[in-house]
Amino acid sequence: MARDKEAASWAAMALQYSPEFPAGLRVAAASNAMAGRLEQARKAMARLRQLRPALRVSNIRDLVPHRRAIELARFEEGLRKAGLPE
Repeated sequence: MARDKEAASWAAMALQYSPEFPAGLRVAAASNAMAGRLEQARKAMARLRQLRPALRVSNIRDLVPHRRAIELARFEEGLRKAGLPE
């Protein structure tokens, strides 16, 4: 969970400079969800869904193909918790 909080902090800093940065919103949504900060996760997800309405858990691999399988599974879990549809 400590890494989730750290990731959420870095995402928040990135979003201060670029509030509509999709990668920052994805990380903010997933990491906040995994850290138990569901309100922040859902807010980030809502903004992300406005910017990328076609985004789904099923197509996230197209955006982050460099992740290892275990990291991708955890990222997908966080995105699901934040409200991203399958």
